Order: sequence, then structure tokens, then C-alpha cells
Amino acid sequence: MSATQQRQSTDPNLGALTVKKSRMQPKRQSTESGMTLIETVISMIVLAIVLAGLAQALTYGIKVNNQSKLRVANLNACKYVMENLKTQISQSQAVFDGTDPLDTTYYVDSDGNKTYSGSGANKVEAFTSSSAFRVRTVVSNSGLTQTVAGVATILVKAIDVTVVDIPNRDKPGREVEMKVEVIRPSM
Repeated sequence: MSATQQRQSTDPNLGALTVKKSRMQPKRQSTESGMTLIETVISMIVLAIVLAGLAQALTYGIKVNNQSKLRVANLNACKYVMENLKTQISQSQAVFDGTDPLDTTYYVDSDGNKTYSGSGANKVEAFTSSSAFRVRTVVSNSGLTQTVAGVATILVKAIDVTVVDIPNRDKPGREVEMKVEVIRPSM
């Protein structure tokens, strides 16, 4: 028996029409191209995984950038305070010799200015809402002295400045410390 069968129509209106019927129809290749539903779902899953990784990398980058900004702000505040102290102490021999050892803690704003509470005669150095850093300065005499005509003079003073950013008074913050030695001015 062949794959196709021929049949004669018995309808008088159709006449002698021959109809061929095939048992096995060959599949036609579709001329339309595109993605199936499964391919689309798989590609969307892969895209979601890639985007999740990018989102995590972006979040991490923003966090590291903010931490770097805080470190730079701490370092700048520390350098500002240190340079001011060095300038004040090394103005002249009289100022250098008159600077007593001290250990002081105070608060400064983001520009390096001390913050105060109260006003007028009641103005006191204190933590305020504009305080950005806690500064601890330690000025000490080094062991290097010179004795001339029975009078001992200190030749070097050590300055230690520690700056801590304080986004909140209760939090410890990040700390930057600088140490420098100032030599007694010659005149």
C-alpha cells in the first residue's frame, strides 16, 4: 500500500474529482524565526543573576567611596589642626618657651573651627550639632635640652594630634593620628 491513497468522489455535483489523501504528511520548516518561551525564561534568569551581581558591586563601590571620603575628611581636619599648632608654637622663641605641656580635647566643625555652646560670657567649648570631629592635642617637651649659662632650654616639643569623626556622640568613629616635632626657633 502506498503512502497516498486515491479516492473517487461520489458526489454528482463534483463530478469526477480525484482526492489524494496522505497518511504521512512531511513537516514543513517554518520560515518564522524567534525564541521559544523556554529560551526566553532562561535568558531572563541569566540576566537577573548578572544584574544582581552588578547591583551588589555598585552598592559595595558606593560604601567604599563614602568610607574614603570620611578618611580624607579626618586626615584634612588632623592636618589643619596640626598646622595651626605648629604655626602658633614656632612663631618665636618666647612663644615656644611659653608653651606649656598640655593635653586637651575639644570639638571642631567640618571647617576646623572649635564648636561652642552658650553665648556671650557663657560660651563654652562643647559638643554641638555642628560638631564633626573630636580633637585631642597633646603638646609635650622632648628630652632634648640645652644648658647655657646654667639655664636649661627645651629644644624640641612634640605635638600629637588625634582626630575622630563623630557622626554621633555615642559612636566611636574613625581615628586619625599625627605626630610631629617642632624645633625651637633660632630667633
